[in-house]
Amino acid sequence: MPGSFASRDHHGRQTSMRSPRRLAPHLLADLPGSVDPPPPTSLFWTMWRASTATAQAALQTGFIQGFGAGTLAPVTYGGFNVNDAYYCFNGADDYQGAAARATDPGLQAFLTAKYQSYQQYNETFPTLWRVRDASGLAPYTACILYSLYEGIIAAAAPAIYALIVMIPCEYLWAWIASQLPSPPPSNLYGPWITENNDPSGAYKMGNYLDTYMAANPGMVDQADALTIYQAAMSYELQNFQAATDPTDPALEMAALDDDTLRRRWEDTLPAAGAAPSGVVPPLHADAEVRRNRAAHAELIKRGLVDVPSDWRRPPT
Repeated sequence: MPGSFASRDHHGRQTSMRSPRRLAPHLLADLPGSVDPPPPTSLFWTMWRASTATAQAALQTGFIQGFGAGTLAPVTYGGFNVNDAYYCFNGADDYQGAAARATDPGLQAFLTAKYQSYQQYNETFPTLWRVRDASGLAPYTACILYSLYEGIIAAAAPAIYALIVMIPCEYLWAWIASQLPSPPPSNLYGPWITENNDPSGAYKMGNYLDTYMAANPGMVDQADALTIYQAAMSYELQNFQAATDPTDPALEMAALDDDTLRRRWEDTLPAAGAAPSGVVPPLHADAEVRRNRAAHAELIKRGLVDVPSDWRRPPT
């Protein structure tokens, strides 16, 4: 449509404004499960109901409201996509590894499809945005922490939890799109709203999760699943918040050398003690806490410090 971001990649395929972190539609047909809404008593809806306050907060962010009104600055949208590429570049390896560890054919199919979705997007990203890979990106603090958290779940937890940590993105984006007003042709972000307004992938995950739990009693601890789901929902919210937040210190931290970065982290430890990285605190108003979280995330990303003991450890 005129005024949209639709274009074609170097293979001649039309690009999309659908979130790259959602399963590619053409991959869904081969995945097990129904695309109907899961039963009301399913774990899918139990986790969602426990996170509706976070979902509402995400819907009300300036970033998402800018989509609905068509007023979001295109450079802000572009910055969010470049930030999100950091998550996607790293997520491809996360899900490839989780798929390799999965022994259930259905679960392996879901995780492989997620990996393929990321790979397809990552292959087109250099053509669209002129960024080759994650090494040159300076993502939001929340994005770094989200990527690290997902990586821990994908690498260390039973493979079914890698599916659980991906459901929040898959359903939240569809739900948000369904809550926004039907876009007029003049809305630059109309394609984003219409293309993301599709919960079929999320519903397939929810129905498959029920099937998996019935076939593998005791393999999914609902308390652990809820913790992982709510953490991912919190990181989704924080990434939306960071998109229009000019005070996020992640870029400053990425520019620092290792020794200065470590000092920045250590010097702010007393002030940041109440907000450890792993418990997903809200974006904090205190500048020192924000600087500490950003410095800590950058140090973990560079492999200079270990994941802290207070991180929400995945089940084993």
